[in-house]
Amino acid sequence: MKDSRSEAEAASFVGSHLLNLPFHWLGQLLPKVMRLQMSELNEEHHGKSLEQLLERLNSMPLLRRLGTLSLKSLSLLRLITESSQLEELVAEVEADEVEHLFKLFLSLELENRRCSIRRLAIHLSAPHGVFSLNSTQEAAVCAGWFGIAGRLHPNAFIVFSTSSTQLPETVPFQLPWVDSNVFTVDMAMCTTGKLPKSTPLRKPLDFPCTEFLERPNGTLVAGDLRPSASVSWLGPNATPHVGKVQPLMQSPSVWRTHGSADRSWNWVNWNLEEALKVLAHNAKHRR
Repeated sequence: MKDSRSEAEAASFVGSHLLNLPFHWLGQLLPKVMRLQMSELNEEHHGKSLEQLLERLNSMPLLRRLGTLSLKSLSLLRLITESSQLEELVAEVEADEVEHLFKLFLSLELENRRCSIRRLAIHLSAPHGVFSLNSTQEAAVCAGWFGIAGRLHPNAFIVFSTSSTQLPETVPFQLPWVDSNVFTVDMAMCTTGKLPKSTPLRKPLDFPCTEFLERPNGTLVAGDLRPSASVSWLGPNATPHVGKVQPLMQSPSVWRTHGSADRSWNWVNWNLEEALKVLAHNAKHRR
């Protein structure tokens, strides 16, 4: 049998239709599955078959690691409920649709609780090109990512990757050099052109170290997170090290408590809901 994408999609489509039949299996199907890696979950399938397939994923009580999902698939899953034990989630998200990802975590903020996810791997893509953001939009994006981080497990981290040559120059890829305890980047994955996958159960959750990586120049960053503007947020006695790792003395989580001396960093006090409002208000500037 040929191992082709079309055959894989057809098999997934047929299989998901077959899963429509035994509705009484909702809580019994694949009860011992702890890791599920399906590239078909990243395809833009539509209709009842996809919904039924994802409904079965919701019924897996022991599911710990899951990948690789599209934003559409992710929106149909109930992965951030109190009963979920998911510790790793891998997804591909278009860079200009990150606000839709932020919305999926908004309910956690409104309920003032966290979910069980310890490793959130986000592969950013730009199939229609990279949209230019102004400094206000960038601030909202940063606040959104920190908002999500604040709703994951207390020891969780977010891993960025991309196959695009332009996206590493955008603001999310500066965040690992803002708070290296929360954000990191998988540069090895960025060079393969492949989508990241969930971690095999026999391996620990991987945290790619950025200590020896060259910091992106941020040529597509409009605001103060551009490395050349580092002196404005590292402090009056700091010397910017463009392209090198320059850890901050305090992460935004600390600044939220004690305040930032630089008013341009007021986004560190925004919650997820406020970030979404800013993105919605400025949406017209992205078209």
